[in-house]
Amino acid sequence: MKKRLRIFVGLIAGCLVFAGIMCVILDFYYRDSFPVNTWINGVYCTGKTLEEINSQLAEQTTESQIVISYLMDGEVTEVVIPGEVFSVKADYSSVLQKYLHKETGVKWVKQITNAVDIKMKPSSYQWDEEQLRSCFDNLDFVQLELTQPKHNSLTYNQENGYVFQNGNLKRLNLEKAYSYIENSLSMGRLYINLEIGGCYEELEETASDQKLQNVWEKIEKYSNEYDFCFDMGAEQISPGVRLHDFLVKGQDGLPILDEDDKFIIDEETVCLWVENVLGRYNTVDTVCQFQTTRGDVVEVPYVTYGTKIDIEREKAYVMDVLSGTISAEEKRIPVYLQEGYTRGANDIGDTYVEVDMTKQHLYCYVDGKIAFETDIVTGDVSKKRETPEGINYIHNKARNITLSGPGYNSFVRYWMKVYRGVGIHDASWRKKFGEEIYKTNGSHGCINCPSDAMPVIYDLIEEGTPVITFY
Repeated sequence: MKKRLRIFVGLIAGCLVFAGIMCVILDFYYRDSFPVNTWINGVYCTGKTLEEINSQLAEQTTESQIVISYLMDGEVTEVVIPGEVFSVKADYSSVLQKYLHKETGVKWVKQITNAVDIKMKPSSYQWDEEQLRSCFDNLDFVQLELTQPKHNSLTYNQENGYVFQNGNLKRLNLEKAYSYIENSLSMGRLYINLEIGGCYEELEETASDQKLQNVWEKIEKYSNEYDFCFDMGAEQISPGVRLHDFLVKGQDGLPILDEDDKFIIDEETVCLWVENVLGRYNTVDTVCQFQTTRGDVVEVPYVTYGTKIDIEREKAYVMDVLSGTISAEEKRIPVYLQEGYTRGANDIGDTYVEVDMTKQHLYCYVDGKIAFETDIVTGDVSKKRETPEGINYIHNKARNITLSGPGYNSFVRYWMKVYRGVGIHDASWRKKFGEEIYKTNGSHGCINCPSDAMPVIYDLIEEGTPVITFY
């Protein structure tokens, strides 16, 4: 019995010795290769060397793009570059080495029954140096950096006005950027942020930079669009203008400073601008395209009526605002040498008297509507006493006066002066009005109205109201 026990113990001991020897052998075997039941990124690795696995993982890793983040006009911008442009190839050597070092010894024993499936990212990338350099040199932001002027610049163009650029800020150090891209790839990073990488720097400011900075600070207040608001009654003229357009400029396009370090206002440009903005509202000594009640458009000259803005006073006003002598008025009513009944582009307005001498008919318009109309008799054509055509106005109104002149002495109850000795009045001596009476038996030049019509006209029409007479 004892003999059998010794044999059994001996067998057990032998098995243990054998197992120990096998463990030592397998441990030595897996020291430089991957343990049993090891999978990495779907690749079976058992018994294979680091170089073999690295090669297989690199072949199945197809990196489609590298992203470089850079600054463009202060904004973060990205450029995407396909990996094949400079032959990017994944390298897992470092991370595989760390794994092997961690799993050395008898740790492989637990994997005999439990397979291990590991996910790994490349520890670095390899690339073609010449292709990477060529790709980098031809990137748009690299080319822009090469051509962009260093230091400060102040330029002018008609569309955008003055543009100031501080060329000393956020300048890309190209060699530092290239080295950072290489370092990022060598560390396994495909998203490369040049700002985070410290690739931007500031250049040292020069005396010339400081001078341009000073000019820009002065011109900034002239750079925005300014609104001179002119109150034209129903109309508000708000011509936006860039104030720097009024500055005297040198050959380089930059404003000139005087001996007091102030900008010089271009008075000629101011004059032209004021004349263009306000001059078109001047109607004195011009001709009006008048829409008649009968339906056609006739040309009628402005005679005593019309608008005339004091352009010289308005030029002085704008000059004072530009020079800082005064503040701009919220709504400027221009100074008038002569002001019409209505302010605005249409200074005749919607309230006026229309005298159609061809139809021998008078219309009183109030707020754009015919408030009253009547037949009339105007100046005698046969005796060359025609009522003059033109745009005039009611100079004054009077009651119960006697009109005197060569060959007549007539009492009228209502008188409304229009032009010189010509006016609108009642004619109690006439029994008929309208038709063609004016051709052979017309007035001495006045506009004769029926006695019952004049009280209405007199009450409707105020002094200053335009009167348009035409054939």
